[in-house]
Order: sequence, then C-alpha cells, then structure tokens
Amino acid sequence: MRKKSEEDTKKYLTGLENDPDQKAKEYAMCVIDPWWWLTGWAKTLDEHNRLEPLRQFPDKEYLRRLTYLFLTKSLLAIAKSRQMMISWLFCALFLWDAAFHNGRRLIIQTKKADDADALVKRCHFIWENMPNFLKRYPANPGRAGRHTYCRFGIPAANSEIMGLPAGSDQIRMYTASRVLEDEFQLQEEGREILEAVQPTLTGGGGLILVGTAHPGFFEKLIHDSL
Repeated sequence: MRKKSEEDTKKYLTGLENDPDQKAKEYAMCVIDPWWWLTGWAKTLDEHNRLEPLRQFPDKEYLRRLTYLFLTKSLLAIAKSRQMMISWLFCALFLWDAAFHNGRRLIIQTKKADDADALVKRCHFIWENMPNFLKRYPANPGRAGRHTYCRFGIPAANSEIMGLPAGSDQIRMYTASRVLEDEFQLQEEGREILEAVQPTLTGGGGLILVGTAHPGFFEKLIHDSL
C-alpha cells in the first residue's frame, strides 16, 4: 500500500499493529525493494518550508531510475544540479542498506569532515522518522540513539555508516560495502581517491561519484575524456 497523506499513514500503521502478518509482509517488501521503502516510509527535511518541513520522499521517475542503478551497478558517476535531491537519495539508500542488511560498512566522503557529518545526520534523520516496526535493532545504542559525529551504527547487525573528509589517505584505510563520494568535483585528489577505492570495487562493493560537472577531473570522467 502506498500512503498518500499523514492521515493515511497513521491509519495504515494502526492497521499493521492489529495485523502481524501484514506487518511482516510490509517489512519484507522494504528489505527487497528500496523504492517501496523510500516512497512509503522515508522522510526528508525541507528546510525552506516552515509549515511542513517533514516531507515524504518524492516519487519521481529519475530518482526511481537511480535507485535501480544503485542496486544493479557497481560504479556510478552522476552529474547533478541543485534541488535534485541526489544527496538525499543516496543518504537514504545507504541507510536502507544498513538498516535492512547485516555486515554493511558504508562510507560517505566529501570535502570536509563537517560536510560528511551533515550527510550522516541525514541518514540519522530518516532513521528517526521511520516507524518503529521497521527498526529491527537499535541505532547508536552507546549514545542512547543520539547522533554521533560522522557515525551511524547498528551494532547488532554489524552495520555502520561512516563520514570521512576528502583525501585518498582517509579512504585508503577502509574496505567498504559501498562508498559515496559527494561533491566529487571539489575533491582535489580525485584520481588518487579512485585508486584508493579499488579494493572496495574488486571486493564486490560499489562506488557512487556525485558532483557538478564543472571543468576538471570529474567533468572529464563524466564525459569519458580522460
């Protein structure tokens, strides 16, 4: 069932509480289909809307397509512009991977540590606004569920999301399930970072490069002109 309003969602949740079988089916759908989870249960924060800042994740075809590519491709390079919600999308998909699967190490790297932490906070925000029946294990239990700088962890599932500042030495320390390189056009060590992430790719993990196609290394990568 797709929820059309907050009232519809509340009614549906009430029905789930009285129907354990349907609740189990809903949970199973979220495990296998991130788009089902995104458009049904994931919330984003619209900081420009004072009256209704909490928003349902939008059902847009290009976001659906990127979700499919996230599942089926190990390497993505995406040129974005503002207000496309690309960063929100991949923060949500990283949370989906951590929340519904075991043994996932997901790394978000961007130009500064505070910027990486802001993206991890988005993951935490989506988690906090999920219904409790989708939270199989507690998150950040050592902090009583509160946000931890550049870390979001579900220890009982051995899954975590980490935020890192730019730099090939930063990412070289880890082998991840997936890596998101956000604002990649602003990272000066672009080529070195790609080399440092190779163990993740050869180990079966995924790499997502997101940025604006300004002239430079990322623009050449997008247009296959290196």
